[in-house]
Amino acid sequence: MRRPVVALAALLLSSACASTSGVGSGRVFKRDKVETVKLERLDVVVTVADVQTSGPQLNVASFDVPQVDAPLMPASEDARTRDELVKALRERLKKRGFDARFIYAGARRTAAPVEIAPTAPTETSTVSVDPGGARITGTSSTAEALNPPAAPPASTTQPPDARPDLVLEPGTTLGAAFQASDADALLVVRVVPVDAFYVFQSAQDATVLDLGQDIRAITDDTPTPRSGRLMFGQAFLYDTETRLRLWSKNLPEFPESNRITPNAAFLDYGFVTELGQPELPVERRAEIAATRFVQTMFADFLDPSAGSEAGRAMLAAVDPTMEAARQAFLDEGWLGLGVDVGWTGETAGANVVFLPSDTIPGRTIELGTGALAPSGVFRVTPRMDIVSPGGFTFEVAVPLGFGPGSFARTYHFDNPDAGLSDTDRGTRATISGPTTGGLEVAAGYVLPLSPTFDLLPTIGVFGEAWFLDTSAAIEDDVHLRLGAQARLDAIIHPSPSSRFFVRTGGGVRIGVDTAGPAVFGASLNLGVGLFL
Repeated sequence: MRRPVVALAALLLSSACASTSGVGSGRVFKRDKVETVKLERLDVVVTVADVQTSGPQLNVASFDVPQVDAPLMPASEDARTRDELVKALRERLKKRGFDARFIYAGARRTAAPVEIAPTAPTETSTVSVDPGGARITGTSSTAEALNPPAAPPASTTQPPDARPDLVLEPGTTLGAAFQASDADALLVVRVVPVDAFYVFQSAQDATVLDLGQDIRAITDDTPTPRSGRLMFGQAFLYDTETRLRLWSKNLPEFPESNRITPNAAFLDYGFVTELGQPELPVERRAEIAATRFVQTMFADFLDPSAGSEAGRAMLAAVDPTMEAARQAFLDEGWLGLGVDVGWTGETAGANVVFLPSDTIPGRTIELGTGALAPSGVFRVTPRMDIVSPGGFTFEVAVPLGFGPGSFARTYHFDNPDAGLSDTDRGTRATISGPTTGGLEVAAGYVLPLSPTFDLLPTIGVFGEAWFLDTSAAIEDDVHLRLGAQARLDAIIHPSPSSRFFVRTGGGVRIGVDTAGPAVFGASLNLGVGLFL
């Protein structure tokens, strides 16, 4: 899986279906007019990988986007967290009005809860967890905090009139899950729990603690080891008849910096134990994290729908090949490197100044676009595009250009004394075509229109220096130009799986020149590149 937006070292899951390339940015998808598709009965695949730990940078492995022929369920699971996740999700879907049946890998029941020997209760012990802004606090006895009542396995909470849950073998593919489903849609929920990680505490959020050891103050950007349970999760909803995606969330609100901060929205998908508080037992961690994850992940989940013929016709009209290519591209993060050649026609101006002498009076002559860049400016532009999952694109370019041709003219100045004549009052001014160098920064969205054709509209700013070389004195031989520009490019791939692309398009720009007129221009470009 390619996620160059966020480069991380990966830890291997025990499962072959977990990504070995690390965690990337998230993507949220909702199909247009999805409310017209029948959505009443759901089959829900729930799987939870073994618990992981993370260093200061979030170097944990996540699941890849589900593929029809790839294993959907890991060889081993954290069954306790899975059961709590099923329990919370079953309750939420039922309240929303869905008829939901759950599909497991292997046994549906967890092992017997770990028994902790009871201890004499001691008052004033507070167990607090900080789940990303919504604190769960309670003053109780130590025995109650460390020995909460054990919840029954999730599989025992199934209503007697519900469709019976299914058990599939570990390593079952998404295609096999489709074949086993008789529901309107298949919901795939996969989670990687992380119990040990770091939070980058800033000085303004810092707390000075005395835990019976040395007093330690937290300074800016200090990676503080923390515990709790964070849930790196994804949810994909597919129409079972066409197997098209209806809705998905893949690692939503994941911190792009790979660093967790105290107020990160990502923390709402789990919880963080407060500093100085005792660790919660594993069953309590699983319960709290699963509840928080379901509340946040499915806060904007779809509502049940009886569907319509128009909705079914809408799905039937979708080209599966194009859809698969489009979704595969948008699910990934990409780094695009390329170079293009282009032409820009734009306004330019400069003042040529003849210094006063014994024979020539001081004189200023204004030159415009026709003298400085009559044929426009040709540029060679290396570009780097960072494409996040979902299509948002950040672009940086370094255009280097030149204006072909040159300006040359001989000027003759009359003697102000009408009774005298001179033969040495002529002078020649020459200006070579300008050379340019600058920086462009822009943002936009990749809009796939077919498996081999994308549109990329962008809007951004530019800064550029024009260098003029002349035989006569010029007020400013370096012009700084600043402004905004909008572009529309077409990205063409030789084949749906090709990373190579041809890029062509154009745009407009407007700005100011520190030593000339306002900047107005239009550009055309053609180039090649490679997605990594």
